[in-house]
Amino acid sequence: MRRKATIINWKAFAFSLLALVVIGCATSVKLNHEWKRDLNVCKSLKGNVLVYPIFVSEKRGAVWTKDEIATYMDSLKVATDWITNQASKSGMELSFVNVAHPRVSKSGLPGKSIDGTYSMTETILGIGKINKHYDGITKKEFNAAKRTKEAKAPYISRPKTKDQFVSRLRNNYQVESVALMFIHKPEKNNKHIIFCPNTLSAKEMEYSVSSFKAPNLIAEQILELFGAAVLHYDVKKKKQVKIEEHIEKHFPNDIMAKPMQNIRKSEIGDVTKYLIGWTSELDPIHEILMEGGKVMVKK
Repeated sequence: MRRKATIINWKAFAFSLLALVVIGCATSVKLNHEWKRDLNVCKSLKGNVLVYPIFVSEKRGAVWTKDEIATYMDSLKVATDWITNQASKSGMELSFVNVAHPRVSKSGLPGKSIDGTYSMTETILGIGKINKHYDGITKKEFNAAKRTKEAKAPYISRPKTKDQFVSRLRNNYQVESVALMFIHKPEKNNKHIIFCPNTLSAKEMEYSVSSFKAPNLIAEQILELFGAAVLHYDVKKKKQVKIEEHIEKHFPNDIMAKPMQNIRKSEIGDVTKYLIGWTSELDPIHEILMEGGKVMVKK
């Protein structure tokens, strides 16, 4: 089963790690540690998974080159190979298919800039506009995703939303899950964007938006799409210290605790394994990370 959490103050955490990087989460609006299950097209991270990046350029500005796309796809392979290796160590069968959308979209960011997009994540109306923007991209780009020989009937010929586009991709590549990613170019001064909208929404499917090409951050986003949560919380200082001490003791190299760390030093800890469906139980010692939620724990 897939478990999901909303954890706020992701921006503040990222700023403390990388001064020129802006990181956020559209669902990180209010303090809410309620854990949800099965709210996305990506359930458990196992079986055959398609990772499908759509590269997006600004209408006026720098465009994606073939070499830049190739570099990103190389980093994506490093990320998925690392996750596959972690799955193998946990006795999970997992296989990735990485396919770049064959055409670059020129739709830009929904907020016209990184700051503008982040300001939209502060309201429900803004998040709705973000979803509409990326629905528009998939609608414009559906012709470029050609039908494969493996596709079976019924076939969605004219997808109008991200959900329908993902269904078409799942059929095209005959996979269990699809991780849909929209990849933007960073702005001047190396300002980046990275977030997964709709973490707790049952109405909209989840997808990722990013401008990073580092394997560790690509892997972190894929894990988040399958239910992993960033292991940082905005709580009272006394409890914050206890939580940080717990994470440092039990998950010192968990990628969801230290996403900026080199991927070769990272691992997937027990809490993250539970959230992405690699284990159905969790030791109650970790309940400090699940304030206000319902989890299945060992007795």
